[in-house]
Amino acid sequence: MRQSFAEHVLYAFFLSSFLPKFPSTSMSCASDGSMVPAAPTFRQPHSVTFATASPFSTTVWSLSTFRNAASILYAEVYGLVAASLQAHSFPLPPSPPLYTDHLNSVRIINDSLSTSSPLLPHHWTSLPARSLYRWLKNILTTFPSSCTPAVTYTAAHTSSDTPPSRANAFIDAIASQSHDLPLPTPPIPTFSMDDYTLFSPYDGYIESSPTTYISHTLVAAVVQDRSFKPLRNIVLPLYNSQPPPDYPYTRASSAYSALVQLYARCGQLDTASLRSARFGDTSEWCHFGCPVLETPYHIFVQCPRFNHLRANAHRDVISETSKLLTGAETNRQIMEVILHSAASLFVDHEAWPQFTSYYYLGIVPKIPALQPSRNPSHQCLSARITHTWHTSSIHLAGRIWGEYKRCTSTARRMANSDVYTPAHLPLHLCHLLPTD
Repeated sequence: MRQSFAEHVLYAFFLSSFLPKFPSTSMSCASDGSMVPAAPTFRQPHSVTFATASPFSTTVWSLSTFRNAASILYAEVYGLVAASLQAHSFPLPPSPPLYTDHLNSVRIINDSLSTSSPLLPHHWTSLPARSLYRWLKNILTTFPSSCTPAVTYTAAHTSSDTPPSRANAFIDAIASQSHDLPLPTPPIPTFSMDDYTLFSPYDGYIESSPTTYISHTLVAAVVQDRSFKPLRNIVLPLYNSQPPPDYPYTRASSAYSALVQLYARCGQLDTASLRSARFGDTSEWCHFGCPVLETPYHIFVQCPRFNHLRANAHRDVISETSKLLTGAETNRQIMEVILHSAASLFVDHEAWPQFTSYYYLGIVPKIPALQPSRNPSHQCLSARITHTWHTSSIHLAGRIWGEYKRCTSTARRMANSDVYTPAHLPLHLCHLLPTD
């Protein structure tokens, strides 16, 4: 019944279409599909149309009801379905040619019709758009054997003047030039789908590989989540390209500083803004009274609650850098430039390429007086200073995060703690309670 209703809908549009008819004396049909953009990414908005033509009627349709599952394959196969119904509803000669430029569909449907034994139930279980192929085969098998349309391949976009090429050029122009028009939408062939078919309110019925679809959906869900913010806004070539020291990552007895840096780079530190976006169990404002969102950048660079830790780290990094410069007998001018950069390591300053400090990500600015340099002594000094800055930066980030977690976990425990109330037992159990 649903198939009959869908076919009558298509018949009605064949009879009511006012598009120009196929200008050819050959009694043939043609179909073609079009998609803009031609190769959309997963869930990228796109428009899919198909058109059919015969000497008696020309129609063009939009596959918007198929939602994001619509593709050029659906357009090509649905075009063959509609063109086959056209051949069934108008007085065409026996076995009229049905031209299409989709070679794969020609092979699939002709192989299924020419086989001596019927297709096994599982034969098309992995075939995309299999519901349309099943419908197409059902339509073609209802024709008398001498009148079945001959699904014929014709090359697209050729300069040939043969009837198949003219038919393809005519129908291709209609399909490709109708994307901006309000077009009718054909029925979805749910009657020929698998007994169990994936459905998404966003993507429609899924007849492609479930594994691939679920994988793409999970990736899209993660990327579109506003709480997932990997390192997108850092242009790493602008920063110091010296390799970091090995010790904090390969030989240190504790990996806490490296772990904090890893979570910070992945955008997964559980600050208030992240917890609010992901779980909604807390306010997104700073725990320490600052009138700003509590982001990693605010915690590590701006929040005055940790000024004492930043001041101690500033003092240490200046001291260590001065020792390295003095030991290398660096001239006063270069020393002042480098110490100026060291003093700006934990604050927003012009020494940083984007005027924003990212020390907590294990990134340090370039050393302007020593980079780039082919002088071996300068290269060695630059590596030592970079290692000192990097180590100081990740240690400071670890101290700040440890202090932050201690403060917030204590506050959370106090907020969630219940006031102690004496236990009340039935009279026959009161002897179990301690007596004063």
